Amino acid sequence: MENQKPEDQKTIIDLLSDIKQELAVSNAQHATYWDIADIARETKFSEFVVRNKIVTAKGFPRPVILKGTKRRRWIANEITAFLKKHAVRG
Repeated sequence: MENQKPEDQKTIIDLLSDIKQELAVSNAQHATYWDIADIARETKFSEFVVRNKIVTAKGFPRPVILKGTKRRRWIANEITAFLKKHAVRG
């Protein structure tokens, strides 16, 4: 890579960026989406706590709005990753 011209490096960076974007789109297309009730069921918290404490927590994954709906959904894998990262074991 040391002998590559700057324009070649840009091409490689662009290619990697394109691959990253394609993977994100692919993952989103195959994702399982959760609503507030699903998150409450998985976490064993009430919907009130999920709505007012959990989804508003700093770093919590941003919701998506599926085409044709106005309802917020979250990608399940993102939620489980967040919960694992922030879990406190007693």
